[in-house]
Amino acid sequence: MSSIRRRGKRRFLGIPALVVAITLFIAACGDDATPTLTTGPGATATPTATPAGDTAREPVSPRLKISMVPPALVQTTMIHPMGQTASKLMPQYEYLVGNHHKTGEQIPQIATEWSVGPGADSYRWNIRKDVPFIKDGKPNGSFVTAKDIILSWELTAGANTDMVRTARSEFGNREVNARIVNDHELDLQLAKVSLDFPFLMSDQFSTGIVSKDHWDAVGGEDGYFDDPIGTGPWSFIDLDFDERVLHERVQNHWRKTPEFHEVEVLFIREAATRYAMLVSEEVHITGLTRLLGHEVERRGLKVERSTLPANFTHINIHYYKPENFVDPATGRCKPALPCGSTKAFDPNDPLRDVRVREALNLVIDRQEINEIFYNGEGTPYVSYAPQSVDWFQDRWAPIPGPHGRTGREGGWPYPHDPARAKQLMIDAGYENGFEMTLVASSDATVDLEQPEVAAHIIDIWERELGIEVDLDVLFTQDAVARWRDRDDSNIAYQRAEAMDPPCRAMGFGWYESGAGIWDYQAISDYKNACDRATSVEELDRLTVDFIDWWLSSFVDIPLLWLLAEVAIDPAVVREYQVNLLHIGPIRYHEYTVPVYK
Repeated sequence: MSSIRRRGKRRFLGIPALVVAITLFIAACGDDATPTLTTGPGATATPTATPAGDTAREPVSPRLKISMVPPALVQTTMIHPMGQTASKLMPQYEYLVGNHHKTGEQIPQIATEWSVGPGADSYRWNIRKDVPFIKDGKPNGSFVTAKDIILSWELTAGANTDMVRTARSEFGNREVNARIVNDHELDLQLAKVSLDFPFLMSDQFSTGIVSKDHWDAVGGEDGYFDDPIGTGPWSFIDLDFDERVLHERVQNHWRKTPEFHEVEVLFIREAATRYAMLVSEEVHITGLTRLLGHEVERRGLKVERSTLPANFTHINIHYYKPENFVDPATGRCKPALPCGSTKAFDPNDPLRDVRVREALNLVIDRQEINEIFYNGEGTPYVSYAPQSVDWFQDRWAPIPGPHGRTGREGGWPYPHDPARAKQLMIDAGYENGFEMTLVASSDATVDLEQPEVAAHIIDIWERELGIEVDLDVLFTQDAVARWRDRDDSNIAYQRAEAMDPPCRAMGFGWYESGAGIWDYQAISDYKNACDRATSVEELDRLTVDFIDWWLSSFVDIPLLWLLAEVAIDPAVVREYQVNLLHIGPIRYHEYTVPVYK
């Protein structure tokens, strides 16, 4: 056990997140150890605990050390104020719904089953009876009951807290309308339709379960920040801002006992420093650029890849309506968002012309980017439509991709056609180009190649189309601030995201959110319609029509689906190959297998 004194800390870096990092929505087949789950809004299953593993032997290094970029927006011990990446740094929490650590399949965790009501705005939840809360690495004598679920929902809704970043609007006006049937059964009435509510209650989001008894005992939010407890397989020890976070394992955990004794995540901003620390054996796992893969292996280290595509990389083309959104019900704009006229509104922005957006797409050789930067291991990406979903249409990917495949099997949505791109620029009146800005992130957790890819695309745009492009490489928090300020026109952002269901993803861009980044009525129409959909079939139909419009309007610049890659020290870690999603190598380390003495 570490001798470090347990202490909870919190820190907000001053810039509320505009976008909750989006989560991959892929229906994947499980292996033999995966519980059977009937997919859909009324999914139910009986969870199966995973064997504890070899916890009697001593690992070569009892403490597993991981390095990653510091969380961009929030560092805190509580889960309700966090974004997805930061929340995964607090594995003392568990969730109503889990996801299989390799397949991403939705499985029960604290809930044993759930079902949706006929209007898709109510849910019945059944809760396990044997999930203990953990303090100082041991069960504290209390178990999860309905009152803990209610408190956790209230915090997610923004009630009983002044720290929540983005209150879940499904609850409505910070109030939770739930009826406790008994200690392990609840009926929840939502304020609006939500077919994907279980998805939002899963371990992809910052919706972990806290203890009502502990909350009351420590005096509420401030006390819980200083002494955070949950039900997870790791127990919190320490958080040092911008330096590290440390947890210890929970022996005989109800779901999975970790084999490493401790897990420590070190916050290191510079990629070169993270790599040097791995080589010098100061850390055991770190994120990796593909260009370093051969060098890593030459030094006797090992490269592991995620078991599912971790995220997609694309370029968002931004422009705005003339006026920022004002809520008609209150006459006010959304808190912390701009009011009045939009500074960046420019009716003559070249990016508003669909011919220009098409030209920007057609001049890019996506397979060339794949080969140069991703060792040819990326797969074609169709905007907001993973090929694995039932509603995917082959017409969306007609251009032969790797191995000559088209459609669902792996085609590109747009051809590489520089000649047509140049003609489109002439037709639009920009035969001599124009000026614009492209922003890339310097501290991504998975797609570490963003700045290099952005520079490559800029070279193509300048050489082939005569466009003068400024490249701004920013920390994520600074990019978000720039996005929110809305004082730039002719601007695009390269982003690497995993994916929510499309209706959920559009919630971060539609005008009525107050944070809208596109002047498209079609986005608002789609978001409003799918928020009223009460069946999966209706939602699928709306989504197919929407993706048809999106692709024909060239709203963004889709690039690639990517596997995440990490480098590990095989002298310490025997097995770490999990679904990393877009969050980086910080999840599911209860399943990481050490090398033993």
